[in-house]
Amino acid sequence: MIKPLRTTHFFVWRMLLVFIPIAFAFGLFFRPARNTKEKSSKTFEVETSRRDSILHITIEVLNPIMAPSCVAYAQTTNQQIFLGKLNEQGIYTFTCSADVKTILLYDAIRHKEIETITPKGL
Repeated sequence: MIKPLRTTHFFVWRMLLVFIPIAFAFGLFFRPARNTKEKSSKTFEVETSRRDSILHITIEVLNPIMAPSCVAYAQTTNQQIFLGKLNEQGIYTFTCSADVKTILLYDAIRHKEIETITPKGL
């Protein structure tokens, strides 16, 4: 290395020695804020409404479902009516003509009851 190149090389390394820690500190200081919104402890919220003689059931999945398979059943006094499958977070709407007492959420793979909910509006 010739003398002018060696001097430039030395100067560049000294600048990097100062610039990199400053850039790192700025990066930490100006990073985006975390999502501090607390998650609800509830995973499911169920509401019902009756139009004419048809019962409309709305199931809102608030947090990710931890079961590999989740199906919803409407329980009447003497039978269970299959409503549908819940896949991910979101709002699901089902219709039923019977008088529903509770909503059963069931894991069809593990054959376990996930949750039994008495809907709002009944």
